[in-house]
Parts: sequence; structure tokens; C-alpha cells
Amino acid sequence: MKKALALALVLVLALSLAACGGGSNSGGSTTPPATSNSAQSGNAQSGNTGGETAEDKSWPDNKFTRLVPKPDFELGEYDASKIALGFFVPVLETDLDAIKAYVEQVKSAGFTVNAETTEREDTSAGIYNYRAKNAAGDEIIISESVIQIFGH
Repeated sequence: MKKALALALVLVLALSLAACGGGSNSGGSTTPPATSNSAQSGNAQSGNTGGETAEDKSWPDNKFTRLVPKPDFELGEYDASKIALGFFVPVLETDLDAIKAYVEQVKSAGFTVNAETTEREDTSAGIYNYRAKNAAGDEIIISESVIQIFGH
């Protein structure tokens, strides 16, 4: 029940960001090329450029994903039309230990300013959230259902 509530809140946040986005869509110029799922590089800062063709549709090379490593667990597809506002990608089937391990990688990438961790295990589903900024003011939110990165 609480996991469903958390997912609903995340969706409301995403829709509110979409509503505030305005009409500045340039016709999809930020959409990455179609690719295979073989790009499991582990670190988004590895220097991938737009000319490479093995880019994962769930983790494109952009100004937000370059801030943190790519997770090792399965992700859904992101919405390229809202990339100017931030990066939002759903987390698919994974366990809490994998989420926590990823949070440690994100901390190593500098997202430790004003860090907040929420963990509740009083339900069968559990709820886990990590929210922090880096020194530049970029913000990340990680939960069991979504990864969001917002620019400063």
C-alpha cells in the first residue's frame, strides 16, 4: 500500500513538472539514437559522446546522467521530451540492497549535500528514499520506484 502511495506521489511530481515545462519542445532534438541494451558501462562519466550507437534507452548520455554512474539494475525508458527540466527514469524489478548500493555510488559521485534518507520497514513492501544535492546544486532523488535528477 505504501509503495503504491510512493509511486503515486512520484507520478504526481512528474506530471507537475511536465505541466510547468511550457511549450519549448524543439521537436525531439534531445532524443538519443535507438540502441541495444548492451551498454552496461557502469559509469556515465566514461566520456560517451553523441556519436556512439550503443547507448541504452534507459540511460542516455546527457548533462544529468553524466553526474552519476549508471545503475546495475533494470530501468524503464525515460521521457526525452522533458530532458530540459531534469531526468526521470522508473526503476524496474530490483531489490532494496541494490538500491542502497547504488545510493553509495551516488554519494561517491558527490551527492551528499543536505542528504536525507527515509526508510520504513513497517509494511511488507517497505519504503526507501534518498535525496541529496551536489556542490553545484544539482539534486537527485532515488527510491525503489524512480531515479530523478534535477539541475540547479
